[in-house]
Amino acid sequence: MEKGYGRWTGKREESEGWFVRARGWIRVMQWDAWLSMVVYTFCTIVFYLLGAAVLGRLGLLPEKQDLIRTLSVMYTPVFGGYAVGIFLIGAVAVLFSTFFISNATKCRLYTDFAAVSGLVKLDDARREQWVRGFGAALPLICVLVYVVWPNPGKLVVISGMFQSLLLVPLGFAVLWLRYREGEACLQSGLAWDVMLWISFISFVGIGLYLAITKLGKIFG
Repeated sequence: MEKGYGRWTGKREESEGWFVRARGWIRVMQWDAWLSMVVYTFCTIVFYLLGAAVLGRLGLLPEKQDLIRTLSVMYTPVFGGYAVGIFLIGAVAVLFSTFFISNATKCRLYTDFAAVSGLVKLDDARREQWVRGFGAALPLICVLVYVVWPNPGKLVVISGMFQSLLLVPLGFAVLWLRYREGEACLQSGLAWDVMLWISFISFVGIGLYLAITKLGKIFG
């Protein structure tokens, strides 16, 4: 939102130009959501089937320091001895981009939470300082966690589960914005509302399921 299309939309104002820009930004986000869903779903299914077909047949379980080496076995039938190097390059590209985006998001999320909750009063200059501070601290915390508990497999699973649990309050926030804060002229139609509620119910169901069945096993 700080750059690009979102920033170009500008602050809320009573003008036709602003509503046109806002509707354009919403269409961009809708296309982004649909295309991302298709790509992520396809890649997840392919990766799962590939792992089940190759690793499952060989009885290999990716864990701890052998995680990358074990996963690269999936590509050995095609790439042979180059499989480890190719998979490592792809893993670095995917995981670094994910970490980079997540870190940038969390920096702003924690800063905004501190300001909205009244813990600190931030003007634009101080907000930028807080964002940079979190940007330096969060990667160091991640490194420290790995040094203390070097088990990337379980760390990925735990991170994924907490991300799923975070979807529950995120769903509540989206519903609040939809029905309490949204501009009437920018509201989507009934079909989008139905999909919104289906997503919210899915968030709650997945969050409760993980909280009940998975967290206890990992920390127990």
